[in-house]
Amino acid sequence: MRCLTVITFVSLVLGFSSVNGSANDKPNVILVVSDDAGFSDIGAFGSEIETPNLDRLAYEGIRFSQFYSNARCSPTRASLLTGKYPHSVGVGGLANLSIRTELPGYLGYLNPENNETLAEILSANGYATIMSGKWHLGGYLLWEEPLRSSTSPNGRGFDSFFGLLHGQARYKKPDRYLINNQKYEHDTQNSFYATDAFVQFAIKFIDETRQDETSAPPFFLYLPFTAPHVPLEAPQDLIDKYKSLYKGADQDDVWQRLRRERYNNAISKGVIDRNTPFRDDPASSRTLAKTMEELPIHAAMIEKLDENVGFLLEYLSDIGELENSIIIYMSDNGGRGAYGPIGNSPFYGRKTDLWEGGMRTHFIFWSPMHVKEPGGVVNDPAHAIDVMPTILELLQINPTSNIDGQSFVPVLADAEWQNNRTLFWELYGAEAVRKKNWKYLRDKDGKEYLFDIDKDPTETQNLFQEFPNIATDLKQLYADWAPRQGVLPNSVVEEAQAEFNQRN
Repeated sequence: MRCLTVITFVSLVLGFSSVNGSANDKPNVILVVSDDAGFSDIGAFGSEIETPNLDRLAYEGIRFSQFYSNARCSPTRASLLTGKYPHSVGVGGLANLSIRTELPGYLGYLNPENNETLAEILSANGYATIMSGKWHLGGYLLWEEPLRSSTSPNGRGFDSFFGLLHGQARYKKPDRYLINNQKYEHDTQNSFYATDAFVQFAIKFIDETRQDETSAPPFFLYLPFTAPHVPLEAPQDLIDKYKSLYKGADQDDVWQRLRRERYNNAISKGVIDRNTPFRDDPASSRTLAKTMEELPIHAAMIEKLDENVGFLLEYLSDIGELENSIIIYMSDNGGRGAYGPIGNSPFYGRKTDLWEGGMRTHFIFWSPMHVKEPGGVVNDPAHAIDVMPTILELLQINPTSNIDGQSFVPVLADAEWQNNRTLFWELYGAEAVRKKNWKYLRDKDGKEYLFDIDKDPTETQNLFQEFPNIATDLKQLYADWAPRQGVLPNSVVEEAQAEFNQRN
């Protein structure tokens, strides 16, 4: 009832009219991204958090159990929109006002040269292109022209944009939000909550493309929420709901219970193997206190995000476009903060780590036109760089430049996917390589690890000493890959950032 009430309100405000079927020959494309949600933070991947709309997409579509991000906001977003590793498009770290260099792999913004975004390609092929949410790839208003315009959402292919250029902002105070290139002026008579606003503006922009329903173009909607990224803010009724759920006399018991329950739920839901080792991850008393304070708000923010996904689905159904849409949902990296080990359970590590918990994300693909066996789980490794080539293949559009990703269209028909390539990561000096079942990791402190990820996805057994030849081979693959991408030692990058800031 709550969902219906809000959608009815949005419908009246925006004035859309429903139709019996889509007028488009081509499917719409909707890419939904949450921010800092852990692998098991939604129900279909093991969570106790109520996410019925995302779960619906999961069970009517397919889930990927080994889908990888780049472990940080901006690098993952760069890969999603270009199909390339982030360093090759200038986003080896965060896109930030102050973190800039002249190093090609660490520009601090999405390079406007030598790459095309998914929005630019789809726009050139007749799509209306819409973004509502967090950009975090440049375009900051304090930057000089033409860099500001050429790195903004409107400068990278989006016809309509509402949202945030920065990495974070208050959810209830709309003081950093834009409509296209202009500051958003909010009517102070109405309440504001960013997660609601992103979907309301997405619906508004879609509706504007449908003024003539007989010739309305297909649309690409990029919907990157800020939730559940800090600052932690949510409706009080939802916070109270989860405070009650997480209440316990012994905080350590609550911590361990949630991690163990999510591990067991992930097994029962088929997104990890039942032989996966459970890895203990004890918390300090200080961490426990902070977790119990923050976790209910984190959970409430995820439920609120899910509720808004439901609003969007109902709107699409009302206008006859739901069945004609491809919907993808994922998180940009693992969970952060004191509660990260719960959100990322059963995996170890947090946001910015190249452990599985930092970069393995839940991933859902939904499309009645393309998914032949709903409810299935894909256990092959895939990566954010694969999203763009998959969408383009489904739409029968050829990319105009070389990309690093590989389309996973074959798995949609339950076909064999010959995914034997090697995947690479670098972030803040840490590096990782995944080839078939083997993963090499060199962490930020320089310690080296080798894991058999198929048998040990929770990374409990370091096999570096036992299989030195495998580790050497993976290290050589990384050494060959890194210079081609513009990867440099972290000390060099930090020095360049300091020099740039001194000059500017």
